[in-house]
Amino acid sequence: MIGRVLNYFMALGICVLFALFMSAGTGWMFFWALVAAPLFSFVLTAVTYFSRSLSIEVDTSGSMVYKNEDFRLKIAVRNKSIIPVPALILKPAECDGIIMENDGREYTVGVYTKGTAEFDVKCRAEMWGASEIGIEQIYLSDFLHFIKIPIYKEKGEKKYIRTVKVFPDIPDVQADTPLIRTAAEQMKFNDDCEETKESDGINFFGGMPGYTHREYTEGDPIKRINWKLSSKKDSYMVRLDDEIEAMQQVIILDSKGRDRKENERAVEGVLSVVNSLFKLGFDSTVWYSTKDGFLYHEIKELGDVPALQLKFAEYSFVDETDVRVPVDELSEKNRTGIILVTPCPDKNLAAEIDAAAASGFGVTAVAAADKEISLNTPYWVMNEEYTAEFIS
Repeated sequence: MIGRVLNYFMALGICVLFALFMSAGTGWMFFWALVAAPLFSFVLTAVTYFSRSLSIEVDTSGSMVYKNEDFRLKIAVRNKSIIPVPALILKPAECDGIIMENDGREYTVGVYTKGTAEFDVKCRAEMWGASEIGIEQIYLSDFLHFIKIPIYKEKGEKKYIRTVKVFPDIPDVQADTPLIRTAAEQMKFNDDCEETKESDGINFFGGMPGYTHREYTEGDPIKRINWKLSSKKDSYMVRLDDEIEAMQQVIILDSKGRDRKENERAVEGVLSVVNSLFKLGFDSTVWYSTKDGFLYHEIKELGDVPALQLKFAEYSFVDETDVRVPVDELSEKNRTGIILVTPCPDKNLAAEIDAAAASGFGVTAVAAADKEISLNTPYWVMNEEYTAEFIS
């Protein structure tokens, strides 16, 4: 502002020198034109401001994108007046998880008579989750940029803010990583059981009941055949539906979050586990908390993992939830062994895990956090490569 004023007075001085030493008529004409310019500029700016002739539209090229995918913030400024818009200054909103070109600096737009100015801002989705992007502040400036009149400031109404939901990645974790291998071996152990029997206690990953069988009939899924028992009976034997459901590995995404990067690691950690188990031929059920209570998603078919990825793109952590381990819901479905993936392994969660263990549940905690782990029992730590290390 100070620099512009100094330049203006310097221009007036040059006009005076030109009038005194070169051409009086031309010099004084330019001098008085420059003197009148600020008044003319202020009047047109005031007319534009009070006429409310401007309309601004904000949109995005896509409401759902993948991580590291480019998209565009589309801005259109329309002038309904016969007076041109001097300068409209747009300040983009700061976006957590989205990188904007020009580092989010202000954009200045001029619009001619009854015209439209449109431009795009290139953006890149850097992190999972819902991110808000758009315009935070709008100013109207005069032609000489001497004044800035605030037109709009974001205060929660989100008039020019749009939400972009970013799909989490599905990390391709090898089946021989310790966490996946341990879970798969435990489920395979239960798959080899031949007769129904009472469980003699809760194991590290399972707590699985025994099975009952009947002979195979046309239409039964091949995955339900117990091959070991079938070879002994000389007839195909399949497990009943409730036993097949009991074989599913239960995985819980803890709803309490404290850091976006750790939240993202927890979400993608769950996807990596269920995807690896599915590739090995094992079903799983993922539980997660929402404002409406706990929901679950079963992984049985090829499209179930991408469907969970879509749900997680729209998911947000519910920090105010009172229950993070759904003991009651799992009891109703006869589930006792669970894997809990948490970005917030705090003392409150440790107390819930202890209470669940006292109720007969075997909880395997997987901490998607780098620090402040307050769990009382052995747990796994999931790193940025989505492999896990067991901490005893």
